[in-house]
Amino acid sequence: MKLPAAVRTSAVRALSALLAVASLASCSSEGAVVIAQPSVSLPPLLPAGASLLNPAELGDNPLDQCQPPLPLRPYQGNHDPIPGGRLDRVLARGRLVVGLDQGTYPFSYRDTATGEMKGFDVAMAREIAQGMLGDPGRVEYRIISSAGRTAALENDTVDLVVKTMSITCDRAKDVTFSEPYFETDQRVMAATNANATTLADRRILGESTVCAARGTTSIAQFHHLFPTAKILGTTTWADCLVAMQQGSVDAITSDESILYGFYDQDPNLYFLSALQLGRQVYGIGMHKGEEELQRVVNGIIEKIKADGAWADICRNNLKFSPCNRAPSTPQYAPEGPTAP
Repeated sequence: MKLPAAVRTSAVRALSALLAVASLASCSSEGAVVIAQPSVSLPPLLPAGASLLNPAELGDNPLDQCQPPLPLRPYQGNHDPIPGGRLDRVLARGRLVVGLDQGTYPFSYRDTATGEMKGFDVAMAREIAQGMLGDPGRVEYRIISSAGRTAALENDTVDLVVKTMSITCDRAKDVTFSEPYFETDQRVMAATNANATTLADRRILGESTVCAARGTTSIAQFHHLFPTAKILGTTTWADCLVAMQQGSVDAITSDESILYGFYDQDPNLYFLSALQLGRQVYGIGMHKGEEELQRVVNGIIEKIKADGAWADICRNNLKFSPCNRAPSTPQYAPEGPTAP
């Protein structure tokens, strides 16, 4: 049967196209028609707001330069609030406003199943609300970044900051701290792979890219010890875990208790065991000069250390940290005969 002319023409064109493609595919490299493939070079993936920090702006400020001011002793017996003072305003308001974040597992984070705030620092905030207001639920949480902790106090955005805030001389210029409520060590964590083991060599670590949250003491201390390393600054500690998993950094430096939280979420991480970068002591931050509030908070911390509540908070929230003993008994500032 003879096909119509239009059909014959269409078939010839299709066959010609197939032969052309086959010819290109079968050509040798000599004299072959090369079809250029697009080449795309993408920068490493980074969490939102993350960037390499300028070494010139980090300074050289080791944590052991000086001894921070000693806290004031708790009130003995009952205490009537000073009219118009911070404590008086908290009682009148009927709730305590606390600054923390929702991305520092296991200290303060939002439970994805329930939407509730959980963690060691959250439990501490509830204990303080219990001591002040008689109800652990009378807490209003304000989400702040590590870099924004001091500003939140100065702006009266919060009454207290309970956010893994290390007590240092530099911070004590602008913040009044409670007595210590937690102690840990700064360390370094890397991914478990053949190359990561070489980071134990201090020279190689000094040539690496290491992640830390902005506004933390981890940055200054690490830069002091490894001034040639690159530091990726992030908004939250959770961002550092993301950066590590995306391969954007070689390691993370933070407090051991926070790093254990990373390990709990991703067992493909491990500690560089030979590196202990310094002791970190957490305090509850208050507006500068809040002596009344400092004494009241110190009394609550002393109570929960003594009655076992602190140990319960630790065991319930910090899977890998030792909870058999509370932080050491603080030394209080000397006071005159008129002190309360």
